[in-house]
Amino acid sequence: MNAVRSEMRRAREAQSMTFDVLAKRCATLGYEISRVVLSKIEGGYRPDVTLPELLVIARALNVGPAQLVTPLGTADQVELLPDVALSPLEAWTWFAGQALPTGMAGDLPSDAAREDAEVFLELARPAGFWLRHERLEREWVAVATEAQTLGLDRADEVELIARRQRPIATELLSLRRQCERLGVTVPPVSDEALARSLDALGSLSDFDLGGEMYRSRRGALP
Repeated sequence: MNAVRSEMRRAREAQSMTFDVLAKRCATLGYEISRVVLSKIEGGYRPDVTLPELLVIARALNVGPAQLVTPLGTADQVELLPDVALSPLEAWTWFAGQALPTGMAGDLPSDAAREDAEVFLELARPAGFWLRHERLEREWVAVATEAQTLGLDRADEVELIARRQRPIATELLSLRRQCERLGVTVPPVSDEALARSLDALGSLSDFDLGGEMYRSRRGALP
């Protein structure tokens, strides 16, 4: 709660936002929180915050919910569970489903703690697939944007883009096939050119796809 209070105050004061204005913004978002309640939350006179309140307050303050709970860059430690102090970065990675901090093992035996970490990563795989897919899509689009700044003639530009985009497309296709095999919903493709590239690679077997990815990592693709 200390993190929520301090981050709530920091975001509100940075925007010169009164409790009245914050309350009105919450109401506009469809969830009424009175200025009195908001003042009590920020002042520490309210022992807890419900999840709906946290989400609405974060949106009304123009910050992410995770920032209210895990204040990266503005605190040295944060306590999300009783008697468990983490760095804001550790807390952030746990909150985002990226890793289970070792400091959260408590009194668990090492084997049990290791098993918990493995289960955590397994359950986080769908989110990891989607995040990796989104990152690769951005990389694929960035290749064309960067190539256009090099001053190449059109033929060389097209050749460079194709050569740099193909390894990204093969990795994306491999990722999408992993999603299918594991029963994870396959992320949509927002770029039409990328969708066509994936369709063109669709005839590659998993073996050929793996070989092409291996060669691209070693810089052996032409």
